[in-house]
Amino acid sequence: AFAEAVKVPAGSLVHVPDEVSLTAAAVATDCVGTPYHALKCRAHLQGGERVAVIGVGGVGGQAVRLASLLGAAQVVAVDLSPAALQRAAESGATETVAVQPDEDPGTQIQQLTGGGADVLVECVGNPSTLAYGVRALRPGGRLIAVGVDMMPPQIDLPQALFSMMELSVLGSFGSHKEDLEEIFRLEALGKLDIESSISHRLALAQVEHGLDMLRTKSGDPQRIVVEM
Repeated sequence: AFAEAVKVPAGSLVHVPDEVSLTAAAVATDCVGTPYHALKCRAHLQGGERVAVIGVGGVGGQAVRLASLLGAAQVVAVDLSPAALQRAAESGATETVAVQPDEDPGTQIQQLTGGGADVLVECVGNPSTLAYGVRALRPGGRLIAVGVDMMPPQIDLPQALFSMMELSVLGSFGSHKEDLEEIFRLEALGKLDIESSISHRLALAQVEHGLDMLRTKSGDPQRIVVEM
């Protein structure tokens, strides 16, 4: 809203514990809440499962951290950016896969996970990415589409194979209040480090500069927070 104060319905509010900074809370509402909801509520991630995350920028990077926290035995990070993959490795990725534009790393994910991922989180929002993500699943695997795109998905598996392997493709958007409350609890306990994902802190008067940074990717922005 880019304002000093915003009027919202009281029912939309979530209490921020004293142990959680307002800066971390601001980031958590989207950057952490979205992948938490995808993994916990949509994928129903179980301890010991193998997870792959395609696109490990802001949301995907948190998905890597959360998958490890939620008990994944293996977390494979896939991205075009070496810097993003390095951050993912520091956040708990057990393996990283560097890809080129239009490259299909599905086979590589299959090999690294010993037959495919149990859960694959797609954070790019690209029809081709979604397609090779499905091909990287093991039988019974679930692909969670977090990235947003307006083009139809291009899932080109034969329906018989899709059925016999019992694959699932699920959409996930945003999060619930209960998700955010749990994230705040984890942050207060020191199990998350949300502020480490913040790359830039700007004043309200610098909002236009912050938007330019996001558009041009100058300064390698991860999460930009406007602090009052």
